[in-house]
Amino acid sequence: MARIAGVDLPRNKRIEIALTYIYGLGRHASNVVLKQAGISPAAAIGVVAAPITGWLAPRLGWRMIMWSGLSLSIAALLVSTILLDHKWIVFAAFSLLGVFYNGLALTTINGLGVILSPKDAPGSLPGLNGACFQIGAGLGIAIVAPVVASGTYVRYQEAMWISTAIVTIALFASMWVQGAAGHREEKI
Repeated sequence: MARIAGVDLPRNKRIEIALTYIYGLGRHASNVVLKQAGISPAAAIGVVAAPITGWLAPRLGWRMIMWSGLSLSIAALLVSTILLDHKWIVFAAFSLLGVFYNGLALTTINGLGVILSPKDAPGSLPGLNGACFQIGAGLGIAIVAPVVASGTYVRYQEAMWISTAIVTIALFASMWVQGAAGHREEKI
Protein backbone atom coordinates (compact mmCIF):
# COMPACT_ATOMS: atom_id res chain seq x y z
CA MET A 1 0.00 0.00 0.00
CA ALA A 2 1.40 3.42 -0.94
CA ARG A 3 1.69 6.07 1.73
CA ILE A 4 1.62 9.74 0.72
CA ALA A 5 1.46 12.70 3.11
CA GLY A 6 0.81 10.37 6.03
CA VAL A 7 -2.14 8.71 4.31
CA ASP A 8 -2.28 5.04 3.31
CA LEU A 9 -3.79 5.00 -0.17
CA PRO A 10 -6.29 2.19 -0.76
CA ARG A 11 -5.18 -0.52 -3.18
CA ASN A 12 -8.66 -1.35 -4.40
CA LYS A 13 -9.32 2.12 -5.88
CA ARG A 14 -8.24 3.70 -9.14
CA ILE A 15 -5.28 6.03 -8.62
CA GLU A 16 -7.28 9.21 -9.28
CA ILE A 17 -9.78 8.12 -6.59
CA ALA A 18 -7.14 6.89 -4.15
CA LEU A 19 -5.41 10.28 -4.17
CA THR A 20 -8.62 11.91 -2.91
CA TYR A 21 -8.03 10.18 0.44
CA ILE A 22 -5.35 12.84 1.03
CA TYR A 23 -6.92 15.74 2.96
CA GLY A 24 -7.71 18.68 0.69
CA LEU A 25 -7.22 16.79 -2.57
CA GLY A 26 -10.46 16.39 -4.49
CA ARG A 27 -11.18 14.50 -7.68
CA HIS A 28 -10.34 17.43 -9.96
CA ALA A 29 -7.09 18.19 -8.14
CA SER A 30 -6.20 14.49 -8.21
CA ASN A 31 -6.58 14.43 -11.99
CA VAL A 32 -4.53 17.62 -12.32
CA VAL A 33 -1.74 16.11 -10.19
CA LEU A 34 -1.69 12.95 -12.31
CA LYS A 35 -1.74 14.95 -15.53
CA GLN A 36 1.07 17.25 -14.38
CA ALA A 37 3.11 14.25 -13.27
CA GLY A 38 2.60 12.71 -16.69
CA ILE A 39 0.78 9.72 -15.27
CA SER A 40 -2.05 8.52 -17.46
CA PRO A 41 -4.55 5.96 -16.17
CA ALA A 42 -2.91 3.42 -18.50
CA ALA A 43 0.49 4.14 -16.93
CA ALA A 44 -0.97 3.79 -13.43
CA ILE A 45 -2.46 0.43 -14.40
CA GLY A 46 0.93 -0.55 -15.81
CA VAL A 47 2.55 0.19 -12.44
CA VAL A 48 0.23 -2.37 -10.86
CA ALA A 49 0.91 -4.97 -13.58
CA ALA A 50 4.72 -4.51 -13.62
CA PRO A 51 5.51 -6.52 -10.44
CA ILE A 52 3.42 -9.41 -11.74
CA THR A 53 5.39 -9.30 -14.97
CA GLY A 54 8.64 -9.24 -12.99
CA TRP A 55 7.53 -12.45 -11.31
CA LEU A 56 6.27 -14.16 -14.50
CA ALA A 57 9.07 -13.29 -16.93
CA PRO A 58 11.89 -15.34 -15.34
CA ARG A 59 9.54 -18.33 -15.14
CA LEU A 60 7.95 -18.19 -18.60
CA GLY A 61 10.66 -16.39 -20.54
CA TRP A 62 11.38 -12.69 -20.93
CA ARG A 63 10.96 -12.60 -24.70
CA MET A 64 7.72 -14.60 -24.56
CA ILE A 65 6.22 -12.10 -22.09
CA MET A 66 7.49 -9.16 -24.18
CA TRP A 67 6.02 -10.59 -27.39
CA SER A 68 2.75 -11.40 -25.61
CA GLY A 69 2.56 -7.85 -24.26
CA LEU A 70 3.18 -6.32 -27.68
CA SER A 71 0.75 -8.68 -29.43
CA LEU A 72 -1.98 -8.05 -26.88
CA SER A 73 -1.29 -4.30 -27.16
CA ILE A 74 -1.87 -4.52 -30.90
CA ALA A 75 -5.14 -6.38 -30.24
CA ALA A 76 -6.28 -3.70 -27.76
CA LEU A 77 -5.39 -0.94 -30.24
CA LEU A 78 -7.25 -2.73 -33.04
CA VAL A 79 -10.37 -3.12 -30.90
CA SER A 80 -10.31 0.53 -29.84
CA THR A 81 -9.65 1.70 -33.40
CA ILE A 82 -12.39 -0.38 -35.02
CA LEU A 83 -14.92 0.33 -32.25
CA LEU A 84 -13.91 3.95 -31.67
CA ASP A 85 -17.47 5.20 -31.34
CA HIS A 86 -18.20 2.83 -28.40
CA LYS A 87 -16.70 4.79 -25.50
CA TRP A 88 -16.86 2.00 -22.90
CA ILE A 89 -15.17 -0.49 -25.21
CA VAL A 90 -12.46 2.06 -25.94
CA PHE A 91 -12.10 2.71 -22.20
CA ALA A 92 -11.74 -1.04 -21.51
CA ALA A 93 -9.28 -1.46 -24.41
CA PHE A 94 -7.13 1.41 -23.14
CA SER A 95 -7.22 -0.01 -19.63
CA LEU A 96 -6.00 -3.32 -21.03
CA LEU A 97 -3.39 -1.39 -23.00
CA GLY A 98 -2.05 -0.22 -19.64
CA VAL A 99 -1.62 -3.84 -18.58
CA PHE A 100 -0.34 -5.15 -21.91
CA TYR A 101 1.95 -2.34 -23.06
CA ASN A 102 3.04 -0.61 -19.84
CA GLY A 103 2.85 -3.67 -17.59
CA LEU A 104 4.03 -6.51 -19.86
CA ALA A 105 5.98 -5.10 -22.81
CA LEU A 106 7.82 -2.16 -21.24
CA THR A 107 8.60 -4.02 -18.03
CA THR A 108 10.18 -6.93 -19.90
CA ILE A 109 12.11 -4.61 -22.22
CA ASN A 110 13.57 -2.85 -19.17
CA GLY A 111 14.28 -6.19 -17.49
CA LEU A 112 16.03 -7.54 -20.58
CA GLY A 113 18.16 -4.40 -20.66
CA VAL A 114 19.38 -5.16 -17.16
CA ILE A 115 19.79 -8.91 -17.68
CA LEU A 116 21.57 -8.74 -21.03
CA SER A 117 23.92 -5.84 -20.23
CA PRO A 118 27.60 -6.73 -20.44
CA LYS A 119 29.27 -7.21 -17.05
CA ASP A 120 31.81 -4.46 -17.80
CA ALA A 121 29.07 -1.94 -18.76
CA PRO A 122 25.98 -2.81 -16.70
CA GLY A 123 24.16 0.43 -17.49
CA SER A 124 24.72 0.39 -21.24
CA LEU A 125 21.55 -1.40 -22.36
CA PRO A 126 19.21 0.29 -19.86
CA GLY A 127 20.64 3.64 -20.97
CA LEU A 128 20.24 2.77 -24.64
CA ASN A 129 16.70 1.53 -23.93
CA GLY A 130 15.81 4.82 -22.24
CA ALA A 131 17.21 6.85 -25.13
CA CYS A 132 15.38 4.73 -27.71
CA PHE A 133 12.15 5.01 -25.75
CA GLN A 134 12.42 8.79 -25.75
CA ILE A 135 13.20 8.87 -29.47
CA GLY A 136 10.24 6.58 -30.14
CA ALA A 137 7.91 8.66 -27.97
CA GLY A 138 9.02 11.85 -29.70
CA LEU A 139 8.66 10.28 -33.13
CA GLY A 140 5.22 8.91 -32.24
CA ILE A 141 4.10 12.33 -31.06
CA ALA A 142 5.54 13.99 -34.15
CA ILE A 143 3.67 11.59 -36.43
CA VAL A 144 0.39 11.19 -34.54
CA ALA A 145 -0.16 14.62 -32.95
CA PRO A 146 -0.70 16.55 -36.20
CA VAL A 147 -3.26 13.97 -37.30
CA VAL A 148 -5.16 14.15 -34.00
CA ALA A 149 -4.96 17.95 -33.92
CA SER A 150 -7.45 18.24 -36.77
CA GLY A 151 -10.09 17.13 -34.26
CA THR A 152 -12.21 15.03 -36.60
CA TYR A 153 -13.37 11.49 -35.93
CA VAL A 154 -11.82 10.17 -39.15
CA ARG A 155 -8.43 11.77 -38.40
CA TYR A 156 -8.49 10.46 -34.83
CA GLN A 157 -9.18 6.97 -36.15
CA GLU A 158 -6.32 7.44 -38.61
CA ALA A 159 -4.05 8.33 -35.68
CA MET A 160 -5.12 5.11 -33.96
CA TRP A 161 -4.19 3.11 -37.08
CA ILE A 162 -0.79 4.82 -37.12
CA SER A 163 -0.30 3.93 -33.45
CA THR A 164 -1.22 0.32 -34.16
CA ALA A 165 1.31 0.25 -37.02
CA ILE A 166 4.05 1.64 -34.75
CA VAL A 167 3.46 -1.06 -32.11
CA THR A 168 3.38 -3.71 -34.86
CA ILE A 169 6.79 -2.49 -36.09
CA ALA A 170 8.02 -2.68 -32.47
CA LEU A 171 6.82 -6.30 -32.27
CA PHE A 172 8.74 -7.25 -35.41
CA ALA A 173 11.84 -5.35 -34.24
CA SER A 174 11.70 -7.21 -30.91
CA MET A 175 12.20 -10.50 -32.77
CA TRP A 176 15.90 -9.56 -33.02
CA VAL A 177 16.37 -9.69 -29.22
CA GLN A 178 18.66 -12.62 -28.53
CA GLY A 179 19.93 -14.23 -25.34
CA ALA A 180 23.51 -13.65 -24.24
CA ALA A 181 26.14 -16.34 -23.76
CA GLY A 182 26.42 -15.57 -20.05
CA HIS A 183 22.71 -16.05 -19.47
CA ARG A 184 22.07 -19.58 -20.69
CA GLU A 185 20.52 -20.60 -17.37
CA GLU A 186 17.82 -17.93 -17.63
CA LYS A 187 14.69 -18.07 -19.75
CA ILE A 188 15.42 -15.19 -22.08
